[in-house]
Amino acid sequence: MYIADAFKVGMKKTLTIFILLFSIINGRAQTFLNEDLDGLMGGASVIPYNWLGVPFGDPNCLASAVAGATADITYLTGPNVASGLLGNPYSGNTFVSGLHMTSGNTYWQEGIMQVVSGLSSGCLYTANFYQAVKKQNNARDTSGGWSLYLDTFYQGTSVSSISNLPPNSTSMNWDFRSIPFTAFASSMNFKFLPMDDDTTHGSSTSNTNGALRMGIDSVYLLFVGGPVVDLGNDTTLCPGSTLNLSLNLLGVTYLWPDNSTGNSFTVSQPGTYWVQVTTGCGVFTDTIQVNYYNIPTLTLGNDTTLCDNQTLLLNPQISNATYLWQDNSSNPTFTVTQPGTYWVHITLPCGVLMDTIQVNYNYSPAIQLGADTVLCTGDTLILSSGLNNVWPHVWQDNSTDTSFVVTGPGIYWVNVTNSCGSPTDSILVTYVQQPSIDLGNDTTICEGVAFQLNAFTNGATYLWQDASVLPTYQVINTGNYWAQVSIGSCVDTDTVVVTVNPAPVVNLGSDTIICQGSTIQLSAAYPSATYLWKDGTTQSTLNVNTAGYYWVTVTGANTCKAYDTIQVTIQNIPLVDLGPDTTLCADQQIVYDVTTPGASYLWQDFTTGAQYTVNSSGNYWVGVTINKCTGSDTVAVQVKPIPSVYLGPDTTLCPTEKIVLNATTPGAGYLWQDLSIWPTYEVDHAGLYQVKVTVDGCTGTDAIQVNYNAYCECSLYLPNAFSPNGDGLNDEFRPVDITGAEVFAFGIYNRWGEQVFFSEYFEHGWNGNQKLKEAESGVYYYYLKYRCLGTGEEHTVKGDVLLIR
Repeated sequence: MYIADAFKVGMKKTLTIFILLFSIINGRAQTFLNEDLDGLMGGASVIPYNWLGVPFGDPNCLASAVAGATADITYLTGPNVASGLLGNPYSGNTFVSGLHMTSGNTYWQEGIMQVVSGLSSGCLYTANFYQAVKKQNNARDTSGGWSLYLDTFYQGTSVSSISNLPPNSTSMNWDFRSIPFTAFASSMNFKFLPMDDDTTHGSSTSNTNGALRMGIDSVYLLFVGGPVVDLGNDTTLCPGSTLNLSLNLLGVTYLWPDNSTGNSFTVSQPGTYWVQVTTGCGVFTDTIQVNYYNIPTLTLGNDTTLCDNQTLLLNPQISNATYLWQDNSSNPTFTVTQPGTYWVHITLPCGVLMDTIQVNYNYSPAIQLGADTVLCTGDTLILSSGLNNVWPHVWQDNSTDTSFVVTGPGIYWVNVTNSCGSPTDSILVTYVQQPSIDLGNDTTICEGVAFQLNAFTNGATYLWQDASVLPTYQVINTGNYWAQVSIGSCVDTDTVVVTVNPAPVVNLGSDTIICQGSTIQLSAAYPSATYLWKDGTTQSTLNVNTAGYYWVTVTGANTCKAYDTIQVTIQNIPLVDLGPDTTLCADQQIVYDVTTPGASYLWQDFTTGAQYTVNSSGNYWVGVTINKCTGSDTVAVQVKPIPSVYLGPDTTLCPTEKIVLNATTPGAGYLWQDLSIWPTYEVDHAGLYQVKVTVDGCTGTDAIQVNYNAYCECSLYLPNAFSPNGDGLNDEFRPVDITGAEVFAFGIYNRWGEQVFFSEYFEHGWNGNQKLKEAESGVYYYYLKYRCLGTGEEHTVKGDVLLIR
């Protein structure tokens, strides 16, 4: 199968395969010509035999350009692989159609149409076919269907097919679809147009919504029967409402109960209504029952008053309705539990009903005569119910006032009655004697001396000036102090003035430590005071040089006393010993360690470690402190220099040479590697030679490596002429008489600068040939590079040589 050319009117479009095979199955007269869409491809605009393309400008075609409305047909053998359209037809022949929008906003919709005759007006048919979704050239739309139009009237769109196959798949999923329609003429134009199920029609290689390609195949018609005559379900109307019964069937006649023949009928009262529809297929009827609502009456009842323990159920008892109460609840009933205004809105199919009720509450009398109480002798108490005087009152003595005056002890009660109850309350009244309190005379005390005020009275409660409630009060400051003593409502009060004299201020300081042999002076001085120390002395100060506890009593002019105590501890002075003065060599050091538990340290350079390393001359001292007691010591250190010895650098001698090593140093002793003890040493053979030089106990050393070189001489000789005539004498030009040298480059050039010979070995000489031929007699130039074996030095020799033939 081949695919129609995708280029029309100079514009490129992306197409999807639509495969159509039509066949008439029902055997009736209404058939399509060329149901299977037979035909040959002759170009992009060729369509199946007996079919037409839905043209540009057709009211049902969405194409926005002439080329965009041109339908396509393929060959019979299947899609064209070369154009990217792959797939299998449903029954042999294939129709290609698409729906998409180009980048230039040109809309393409390609459909086919055909006029079918032999239809019965008013009869019901189905248009049946198979459809498939095809992706072309990576256009990724995955779903779509077909829309059916009769003449210009839309009949329906098939349920979309879905394809998850890749664009290059050779399989296509074919789905059966059926679209019902009612014929309204004996001959009608059937139009099939592809329809996308999304709003994206541009070509896409990644989105599943894009350009659409649809296939359609095996199209046929089936006769179903008469038209669907449906007046709807039986219904109920609101009073005063009407119902319009209407049918929109083409090519039929109507008959209603009032003999009218229009396509509609208006209902305005209850009853049974019918319609008779006459078509070419026969006569068809339908019936509907229409009723009218009766509006119920809503009442929540009269306004009412309840007692505090009662509830009221509001129940309108109206069914098939929705409720809205004043608290936004929606139940059919509402329970009242407190006073207020209550309403309900009931929504019916024909309107809203409303009603309101006021509910008041009458509470059972609440009597509060108060708690049992205690009165002072001679006091009175007025008891009151606190309630409305319209409610009957009865007291324990049968009096009926709203209040009662108590003048003596006893149990008193009252009963109050209303429509919601008859409660009683009682109170016990007791009489007691008036309390008496005496805090004593105004007084003076010393600071720090405890002084207690006592207001204790049997059965009483207490209140002091600072709101404390204990029977006693501890005084520590100068001031006015009062107490109130209560027994029931009986109260007595007393006040006392307390003056607090200051005590002397005495502070011997914190417990302290003094160094052994030291004295500390303790002072308790205070103006106009007298003193008494632990040892019986009476001065304001005391000198202490021994360990122990020391206390003093200080008495002020106002006779107030103060005390203080201090502990004195004796600390031994640390013993520090750096040892005797000492002498070091320059390569030595000494570490002084004065570690003492619990001590701190300070050296002459203000370092604070317990250890100190010395490697230079000087006087060194350290202080070791424990509890502010310090011991110290000093030491002198002298550092002597190391003798300087230098035997010279390592050296190499010729076989017959000797060398004298000299380590002479004033006042020194010597020790060579072979235990000789002289300041000089003669060397005549290779080896490692070492000497130790000692001055004042400090030793310096040095060593030298002496080697002997067999190649001390380095020389060679080049002749100035040679004659390569084969007589065995002077036949080659090369270095001779070589001593301690090696050749590594030997080149010879003619007078024009051409190289005629080169060698890297002195054994190889020039035999007088150039390029395998005898060179001409004459002068030639040479250069030679050689290396001395003893020293590694390199030399270059240049010159000329005469070639004699």
